[in-house]
Amino acid sequence: MFVIQEVASRGLTVVYGPPGSGKTSVAAKLADKVTNRILWISTNEPPNILKTTFARVGANAEKFYVFDFPRAFRGNIAKFIADHIHEYEALVVDTINGIAPHEEKLEELAHGFLYQLSKDMPIIAVVEGVSKQVFYIADNLVKVWSKENALGHTVRYLKSC
Repeated sequence: MFVIQEVASRGLTVVYGPPGSGKTSVAAKLADKVTNRILWISTNEPPNILKTTFARVGANAEKFYVFDFPRAFRGNIAKFIADHIHEYEALVVDTINGIAPHEEKLEELAHGFLYQLSKDMPIIAVVEGVSKQVFYIADNLVKVWSKENALGHTVRYLKSC
């Protein structure tokens, strides 16, 4: 994890994997290690659930400024980020799929907006599934998946690509 967090301290980092694999937890841990004022845009989880996630992974919840945007309001998210990003040192978007419902819009948002922001600060984008349209512009890729072991415990895996 320490090598991955060093990589995530610059540019656009994409954390991807199947639903329930632990992408949000990984993004929280990475962001916590990278900087102190983090704008967290959520399209999936309400702030109280995220605070529990932050505590579970040992992240300092005081660093995170969480804004919950239900997918119905996705059109306002990019404007909100543009208007407020100067107040923060890093940005996490969980999930980028919640902002752009179609692949072509996802690529446009990632390349035209998030990638440009990543030149000034670390950006962590959580992606549900696999999105080759986003992967090609990412500076860093972190794959997350899980398997159940012989004892019935879930084991989570990370791979920096």
